Amino acid sequence: MAWVWINPRWREALHQQGLARAADLLRLPGVILCGHPDRHVLKVEGGISAYLKKEHHVPFRDRLANAWAGYGFTSKSTREAKTLQAAARAGVACPEVLAHGARGRQAFLLLRERPEMIELRHYLIGHDSEKRALARALGHELARLHAGGFQHGDLYSKHVLAGPGPRFCFLDWQRARKWKRVPTAVRQLDLAMLDATVPDELVSNRARLACLRAYLGKTSGSTWKAWARFVRELSVKLLRKRRVQNLRRLPMAVGAQDLIWLDGERLCVTRSFREELGKRVPEWLRFGSIQKNEAQRRQISLADGRTGDFVQRSTRGFLHRLVSWWRRQPAPEVCRAATIFRLERYRIACPKLLAFGHRAVGWRRDSFLLTEPAPSSATLRDALDPSVPLTKRCLWLRRAGTFLRRLHESGYILGRQAKDASSVGVSHDATDLALTRIDGLERKPEDWPQLAVLDLPALSWLGALSRADKMRFIHGYLRISRLNTEGRTLVRRILARLPREAAR
Repeated sequence: MAWVWINPRWREALHQQGLARAADLLRLPGVILCGHPDRHVLKVEGGISAYLKKEHHVPFRDRLANAWAGYGFTSKSTREAKTLQAAARAGVACPEVLAHGARGRQAFLLLRERPEMIELRHYLIGHDSEKRALARALGHELARLHAGGFQHGDLYSKHVLAGPGPRFCFLDWQRARKWKRVPTAVRQLDLAMLDATVPDELVSNRARLACLRAYLGKTSGSTWKAWARFVRELSVKLLRKRRVQNLRRLPMAVGAQDLIWLDGERLCVTRSFREELGKRVPEWLRFGSIQKNEAQRRQISLADGRTGDFVQRSTRGFLHRLVSWWRRQPAPEVCRAATIFRLERYRIACPKLLAFGHRAVGWRRDSFLLTEPAPSSATLRDALDPSVPLTKRCLWLRRAGTFLRRLHESGYILGRQAKDASSVGVSHDATDLALTRIDGLERKPEDWPQLAVLDLPALSWLGALSRADKMRFIHGYLRISRLNTEGRTLVRRILARLPREAAR
């Protein structure tokens, strides 16, 4: 079953582009800006200036959640479209819906692009002198949002666009909710979430308070102080969550992680690699015949004399597909592509993603991954060799500790790679460290102190270091110059997990 709703204001323009059916809109080409296992957002390339939010399949749990929220047994796309239409009627700053619909298990939402606006964090970087005025204008816009009876639900800084004027636009309304009157606790949660996800490097406390004062309007001193104190305390609590910490990080450069779907959405390549390939996709960058449940690895010659690592895998079996569907697990190569993207967001040098692909044929699932090795001039083991001058060894020990701390903050541990110091190399410019491979990394949901207790005792190469060298490494990990109470506690916990012979 397929259906589509098209905005009457844009119906003629879309029909002129040959976009009249749900199938036509689902096939729109573009660059992927962000994605999840079951959906992604792409910037449409072609005759229209728009963004397409596409759900590959609508899970039953999403339909149930939307029905519970009062939107009917429908998809996230339809729920967001209905909310955006109601918000636009209330005068709230939001994207304009061009079309939405469904086809089979797929659903989509087409939104008009606002080319004059950019993400709030990027806008703040280039407008230092306007931040106080910008904060006050944002406060007024947030007040209009809540006065209209809307709870955003995902009011992160990356979901706020800013432009000249200043003007704003709130994105990603798929979890928004309509109230007759938005409760005070809900309003404070939206404000605290936005406050928590704006980096301190971009906005001062004065600007944050100016935004809150503009939001509250004319209020008494006691009300103002109570709101400011509560929102700030709630913001600090939210920052304990790893997801909020990730959203608070400084944004990457625009277009740094853009992806493009090719070959009927079975092949995904980065924008830079697409430009390198040209119009034709080489034959080797396709699915071949491989043995059951085995991964094949080979080297591929790229442009400019570079080489790429190409890994291809095929898994078969009803039980395997059933478990993967139930757990919503993508193919291992797709997971590694997501790992590379996550590491890049934490400024961790690692193999560069070029392309990945996946397809399902019956009970068989094929996947592949193409990466470019991380440029490194030497391994960490070479940098810590006793023959290296003491000053350089001290520098690399601290850098190794800081590098591992960043890895843990990203939610990964070295895992099976912990015993191999060669899996971490010195970057090509000799200014930092880089992961030479990521196949042994393990994703852990714990916070970094717990990850340190899990990972550091497995670093067998630490056993060859002197006590002074180990302390330099730990100082680098804790980002301190002298061991404090937190550091002593962490060291005791790590030593308690070491084998007795290693502890002695």
